[in-house]
Order: sequence, then structure tokens, then C-alpha cells
Amino acid sequence: MSSERDDDLFDVAMWLACDKRLDADLAEFRRYDEMPCQFSREYRRNVKYILSHGGRRRTPHHTKLHASMKRVAACFAVCVSLFFCSCFCFPAVRAEVAGLAVEFYDKYLGISDERPSVIGQEIEHHAPTYLPEGYELVEENSTDYLINIVYANESGALIRYFQNDNRSATRYFDSEGAMLSDVFVNEYRGKFLEYTDRDKTDNFIMWTDGVYTYYIMAELPYEEMKAIAESVS
Repeated sequence: MSSERDDDLFDVAMWLACDKRLDADLAEFRRYDEMPCQFSREYRRNVKYILSHGGRRRTPHHTKLHASMKRVAACFAVCVSLFFCSCFCFPAVRAEVAGLAVEFYDKYLGISDERPSVIGQEIEHHAPTYLPEGYELVEENSTDYLINIVYANESGALIRYFQNDNRSATRYFDSEGAMLSDVFVNEYRGKFLEYTDRDKTDNFIMWTDGVYTYYIMAELPYEEMKAIAESVS
């Protein structure tokens, strides 16, 4: 046994074990007596307590449930408060309060204008008046609540333009590798989405004027995307 062993306590413990015919305890003592070991401080405290109380072990102190629940509730409240405080520290989240809502799912990113719709009649058509050189109209579809226009160049690169009323303005995107930034299109607040993954080439710009929500998707840099967006009329 370790040189730090309290021989007197050990002898008393052996006597208690023999007196109560605790064969299992005796076997444990013999097994540990044959190998070097060192008792922890907590273990020695427990042994001293048992010996000084006639072999009775410490009574465990159980925390009352209502006290534990209060602590859990307090921790939860603090975490929620810190979460909301941190949210308002980031521009991308503050912009959500201004109109555009950003929702993160397991694999997708949803961006929408959640304000009540003000559309009471057929959608008013708008479209870009500026396009990069070489692009021309190849497809146009529209309904009472949606406009979808596709432009292409000779190499097959596409520019997709969408205009929605804000009742059906949500778009979902792959959130993996997505970088979301606040932008302004003219005086209107918007979002610019780009990917760090080379396999995902289309960038995306979205903005709302309070009546309609607009989207442009293309394999173009931010400056060109913004120029197209600001030409919509």
C-alpha cells in the first residue's frame, strides 16, 4: 500500500470488515494491499467519516427540484438575452428587422419579405434596362403575382430576373458556403449572396421597395449585379 496510508484507520477498517464478515470487502482490501496505490483526498475523507460514525456512510445531499429548475431557467434567460443582443450587433441580422427576413435551415437559406402584402391588383411589370455586353432576352414568363425573365449570351451564361409581390417572395438557397451581405439598391435595403465553393457559381442579389421584391441570379461579380439591379424600372 502507499506510504501515505493511515495505518490506524486501515486497521480499524479491517476490523469492521472482519466483524461484519464482509468477505467481499476483505477481498478488496487484500487485492489493493498487493499493489501500490494512493487514495484521493475525497476517498480519505469518506473513510474517516465512515470510521468515525460506526461504519455509517455519508448521507447524500439531494438538490431540491424547484431550486434546480430555477437555476436552469435563469441560465436559459441569460442565454436568450445574449443571443438577441448579439443578433442586433450584426448588420445582416439588423436588416431582417427592416423588412427582409433571413431563415437558416439544416441545408437551406430562406430570404423573404414578411411584411403584409399591399398588392390588390395585377403586378406592375419592371425589368432591367442595363445588361452586360452580349446578353439578350431568351425567355419571359409572367402571372398576376410573378415576373420571370431570362437573359443569355453566346457562351450560354444566364441572367435570371424575378419580380414578386411580397406574398410569394421567399427564395431558398443552399446555405453551405454561403456568404450573406447587406447592400443598398438605390435607396432600398437588400441582400447579396455569394458562395465560397467553386462548384456554386451563381451569385444572387435581392431587394424590396415595400411593394415588390426583386431577385437577380447570375454568374457575375457584385458590381455588375448591382448595376443591373439599379437599372430596373
